[in-house]
Amino acid sequence: MEDASSTSSHSKPTTKKQIPPYLRAPPVVSSSSSPATKEQILAKLKNITSHGEMARHNYDLAYKMLIELKDGYVGGENEEIINKAVERVELFGERLRDYEVEFVLLQMQLDEMMEISS
Repeated sequence: MEDASSTSSHSKPTTKKQIPPYLRAPPVVSSSSSPATKEQILAKLKNITSHGEMARHNYDLAYKMLIELKDGYVGGENEEIINKAVERVELFGERLRDYEVEFVLLQMQLDEMMEISS
């Protein structure tokens, strides 16, 4: 009969996943007490467009890598590589959706400002 200390030495230590800065979405637009100016919204739209383009590029690269790996998959060590690729694609997809949502929110806020000023 094995004791608990001998079985625990075989398990891998768990580490918390760190999301690299280029995968982090900027904070979602919040409705604060002071309304943003048209210039502030335009600056945010430009920034989110830039980040969104990078997220789309990374997502496309990760997806392509995943497809190539799956096509050449024969088992064994490739399984771990494919699992990592799947994780990356999922992260990029999440970031891309965050950017798309923020872009739409900013665009709506800008549209409202334009209607009010006309």
